[in-house]
Amino acid sequence: MNENYLSPENSVLGDLGAENVLPVRKRVRLANFLLDLIVLAFVGNMINGLLVMIGLYNATSYPVYTPGGDLGEFYASYMPMFYAMMLRGTIINIAYYTLTEWLLKGQTIGKLITGTQAVNNRDFAPVNFTQALVRSLCRHIPLEFIFCLFMQPWHDTISGTLVIKKKK
Repeated sequence: MNENYLSPENSVLGDLGAENVLPVRKRVRLANFLLDLIVLAFVGNMINGLLVMIGLYNATSYPVYTPGGDLGEFYASYMPMFYAMMLRGTIINIAYYTLTEWLLKGQTIGKLITGTQAVNNRDFAPVNFTQALVRSLCRHIPLEFIFCLFMQPWHDTISGTLVIKKKK
């Protein structure tokens, strides 16, 4: 058996009797995450470039702190821009994961490359829109990524899904 996948008897599936369903190991999930992170960086930069081109975003308007200047004033001028960037990044992240997992039947670009797929944990059908959205929103629970190291990720348990090796 491939060392990147758990055997059915050692998986979270228990005795569901799904011999062809192989949940992936944490290192494969980490690879999915890193590949999707690269895609998200590319997509985010493309969106920022588009916003600059159409005039909705001025890339040169970042406040710059000068030594001896008023630090409080610097933070006051920087924080609205910081919050706007965080909000834009969160929206891009949620949209990317929701749309790709829904439209690509449980796969993101990272999962396409590693040959894995998110499925419903009851019937192993590809995730639906609601499950993809819940998975995406749960990824933003604080410290969720740390719990992924020790247990099944919350974005799987809360949405009723799991990530498996894609069936051929």
